[in-house]
Amino acid sequence: VAIQRRRDQFLRDTGAVGTLSSAPLAATANGRYPFDEAVLVVRQVTWTPDLTGLPLQLLRTDEWAANNFAPAWLPPSNFQLAYSTSVTPPLFVQLLPPPLNDGTLDLLTINKGAVIDPLVSAPLGIPDDWAWVVKYGALADLLQGDGLALDPARAAYCQSRWDEGVLQAKTAPVVLTGRINNTT
Repeated sequence: VAIQRRRDQFLRDTGAVGTLSSAPLAATANGRYPFDEAVLVVRQVTWTPDLTGLPLQLLRTDEWAANNFAPAWLPPSNFQLAYSTSVTPPLFVQLLPPPLNDGTLDLLTINKGAVIDPLVSAPLGIPDDWAWVVKYGALADLLQGDGLALDPARAAYCQSRWDEGVLQAKTAPVVLTGRINNTT
């Protein structure tokens, strides 16, 4: 459990592994698209209306800003400018303004990794060069526990290795210059 929790936290914090997906969105959905529990973070949303077929990369905002700085976003429109994500679960994306016509959402998300079975050897689902970071994070969690496992000095050391690894992974070239099918 400690390894799986820290692996998912590593994915969320660094964005090292992205997932591309496409989903149809009907105009009757009022501009809202719900995600399943596996999605941790939404990184990018592109809207392609069926009417034109021209993709439009949307800017991220929040509904508070939309309500206060662009109060006209509520009526459906043929021109989507931005998107927001829900603050509380379940996670969903809201197009601002809602579309008048059907279309397709292209999404870049950071998803949870697969469930880790301690009895089966399986990959972590992160780049191999960063597996040590997850190890130190899990050790920090285990060494901060109660009882005989409590070792504050080693827990602090492991946590500092975790913090260092996450910082390095965030600025790694593979994360900063992500490629899809060898294109930017």
